[in-house]
Amino acid sequence: MVFKELRDEIAQRKGESRERVGWYVYDWADQAFVSVVVTLFGPLFVNLLATEHAFAGKVTPSCNASVTCVTDRSSFLSGTGSCTYDGALLLSECRVCVQGEGTMMWNGTGFVPPPEATVWFFGDWSPVSMSSWTISLSVMVQVVVFITFGAWADYGTIRHRGLIYATVIACIVDLLFIVVGSPSLYWLAATLFIVANVAHGLTIVYYYSYLPLIVDDHKCARTWPPHAHA
Repeated sequence: MVFKELRDEIAQRKGESRERVGWYVYDWADQAFVSVVVTLFGPLFVNLLATEHAFAGKVTPSCNASVTCVTDRSSFLSGTGSCTYDGALLLSECRVCVQGEGTMMWNGTGFVPPPEATVWFFGDWSPVSMSSWTISLSVMVQVVVFITFGAWADYGTIRHRGLIYATVIACIVDLLFIVVGSPSLYWLAATLFIVANVAHGLTIVYYYSYLPLIVDDHKCARTWPPHAHA
């Protein structure tokens, strides 16, 4: 009987150890999403697609080598800056870097700021702001989802199923980025990023719901064997 009791206790401790190792490994794998998708890949990809779509067909060409442009700051401020072609005033539009002002557009009569292109995603946005808006929108959705599904993490096996389902959804949505091959699908990339970030946030909720259980099991395991404290 003593041998059987010890064997059961050892098996229980091994099981608790595997649970802790699994919890640690999940956190290690989970951080890859934060480091790669949320911090680097997602924002850059969304901004790139939005920028290419916004300026598709709207970007004026850069002035070529045969065009002579006076772009020093004093000429720009005095209004005497100009672009000429073969000695005559250039009548077509082109983009050129003006000293102290950055990229400006020559419109045939003077330098003006280039037209601002926008994209629509629940509002008109500058393409360089798309990633910030997408992240903000995903956080707003997270608030609703966490309140709705987060409480389930405190009930029995639901935390286990919730962790699996949220992880699978996040992984599938990440894989779907491969179908976004056109700048016109910037809205799809933003939507996938929002869903992936929300699903990932939900995995964190279910992941941390295991912490009280693991701590309790660890505390109980440290009292092993029970008869040593009798």
